[in-house]
Amino acid sequence: MVENRGFDILDYFVLVLKWKKFLLITFISVFVLSYLIIYIFIPVEYESSALIVPSGNESSMGGVSGLMKNLKDLPLGIGGLSKSSETDLYITIIYSRSTLEKLIGKFDLLKDYNLISMEKALKKLKKNIKGSLTRESAFEIIVRASSPQKAAEMTNFLLSLLNESVINLNITKSRNNREFLEKRYNDIRARLKDAEDSLQLYQQYSGLLEAKEQAHLMLNTYSKLQGDVIEKQMELSIMEKITAGDSPQLKLMKTQLEEYETELGKMKRNGGDKNVLL
Repeated sequence: MVENRGFDILDYFVLVLKWKKFLLITFISVFVLSYLIIYIFIPVEYESSALIVPSGNESSMGGVSGLMKNLKDLPLGIGGLSKSSETDLYITIIYSRSTLEKLIGKFDLLKDYNLISMEKALKKLKKNIKGSLTRESAFEIIVRASSPQKAAEMTNFLLSLLNESVINLNITKSRNNREFLEKRYNDIRARLKDAEDSLQLYQQYSGLLEAKEQAHLMLNTYSKLQGDVIEKQMELSIMEKITAGDSPQLKLMKTQLEEYETELGKMKRNGGDKNVLL
């Protein structure tokens, strides 16, 4: 009686030895064919990268782009943003349509991509640009292009656009803050003027012994001090946008503002119930 048994591991080993030449030739042929297909049909691309480290940190900046040195003193901490918010801001600027269209026009990428449609070129360019936050809390930009020189030039140009956008955002924010503080300052001055007029009328009809000249002097002093406080607040707000948090100049300005506010508080509390400032 013949016993039927299946293949065991030894049978497979014998089969591989028997066909080893065929398997080796097949493997080499597939490898060479795959390499030729990739070499012929897939264009070669080169990468250029750069790192942005916020100026608030005492860190260095690196990357293939020499332009990054100019970003060292940028007021990257817009409005006290967190690192994640800064990253979102950079990504928004980099992938904005206006930025991508400037890159396409500057480097004639429609010709590089062999495309006519701007929309398709925008989609392809987005895939060739990568922006992300590294483990060291630095923002990394990677740009792929058809040559090393073009990749580096595109990175430099992209950084210059980012530089310009961040500065314009800070200028706009500072201008808005200044206009708001100026409006508040004018409102307070108008209210103080009304208070001065009301106090003079009150003195005339109540027989208050406080001299008109003294009341005028006190109100002028209070008004000037209040105006100085607002002016210092405005200067400090603008300085915080354009300098690092540990700047000696910023610390000095904060100390001055605290002293002004202290003196203003003393004037408000001086005299208790007898205070002539209604």
